[in-house]
Amino acid sequence: MADQTIEERKKNIRKLSADELAAFSGQMSLVISAGLPAIEGLEIMRNDAENRGEKEILDIMLESIRSTGSLSSAMQDAGAFPAYMVGMVHTGEMTGNLDSVMARMESHYQRESALRGSIYQAVVYPVILSVMVVAVILILVVQVMPVFDRVYSELGTELTGLPLVLSRIGNSVS
Repeated sequence: MADQTIEERKKNIRKLSADELAAFSGQMSLVISAGLPAIEGLEIMRNDAENRGEKEILDIMLESIRSTGSLSSAMQDAGAFPAYMVGMVHTGEMTGNLDSVMARMESHYQRESALRGSIYQAVVYPVILSVMVVAVILILVVQVMPVFDRVYSELGTELTGLPLVLSRIGNSVS
């Protein structure tokens, strides 16, 4: 019955972001470096958790770690951690270097988060710039070219070539 409850609860759990993984790794690194058992660290984090999703993940992890004694098994049971991280934590548990593994996981996920932010900025900036250029061109075609057309007609001449085409497009759009 407890397994069904965990499985049902896992359906509502989302994967953690790189920032959240870095924060979790950093907290666990501090807890383990301080000499506290992982279960106590999870209990402390559970008591400090601010949102329901965090509490749900930590509740599942606490149930699992109480029965298995393994942080990596608890992370796998929670279903919110990537397989790479679970494997690294398992290796840290087997070698007795869990605190340094968690510290390295923190720096790894901080770098991943920074890289994602850089990629996002590299993609978003040209898109915004392109939208702005299109907006300026539309304003020129719709607002400015008809003014030139009127000025030329008042002077007794007409636009020719590309300006004439742009003026007609502007009149059609407006």
